[in-house]
Amino acid sequence: MNTFLLFLRTIFTYIIVSIAIAIAFVPCFFIACLPQKWRYDNRVYYWFTNLVYKAAVYGSLVPVTVEGKENLPKDPAIFVANHQSAFDIPLLGFLVNGAPHVWLFLVRYAKIPLFGFVARRMNVVVDHSGLRKLVGSLEKAVDIVKERKSHLMLFPEGGRYIDGEIHSFFYGFAILAKGTGRPVFPVMMYNVGEVYPPYAFFIRPFPIRLVIGKPFIFQIGETEEEFVKRVHAWFLEQTGK
Repeated sequence: MNTFLLFLRTIFTYIIVSIAIAIAFVPCFFIACLPQKWRYDNRVYYWFTNLVYKAAVYGSLVPVTVEGKENLPKDPAIFVANHQSAFDIPLLGFLVNGAPHVWLFLVRYAKIPLFGFVARRMNVVVDHSGLRKLVGSLEKAVDIVKERKSHLMLFPEGGRYIDGEIHSFFYGFAILAKGTGRPVFPVMMYNVGEVYPPYAFFIRPFPIRLVIGKPFIFQIGETEEEFVKRVHAWFLEQTGK
């Protein structure tokens, strides 16, 4: 694609997303200041976050196809996806269509001014620097959603990879599945790293394909390691390996 046209498309996307964020930020910041019992089930907050997700997905002008829509859960679940790009976040968020959801995200993002405050108040910061901190993060996630209908959202690879490989998974989602009794819905994302790789400026119009798999249920007597292997094997299968 012509570089100038690509530049115009990219600027258009940034403008659309910036407008959506500007509209959403004040009400989301206000809601984030509320006590916990009024934050996590707040439909107004999730309406605005869904607005931002849709602005990013549609405003990117990138063709997105979704396979396996019939597998989308009607009840609270845990969504896990491979991670290639910052664009993965609105894509995965887009799939829940405004339903309440809680992200598990790395501690470094919590340090971003203003955004970090809202993210910390509405989601769960995961700190991998020590086992006790990591377990504390998972316990907090279980405590938040156990009496709510919020989905849990995370990228089990723990980082972004654009080499086309599925990397090792952290065990956090298995612990969450066991602790909450919720099914795990895998989402395989294709070409997102081509569209918007880490630290890129341009948003390239490669077609994106999302595949939603059937749910994985933690079986009685199954270990976290065995459960992780089952889910990881599904992702490997999607890559043809």
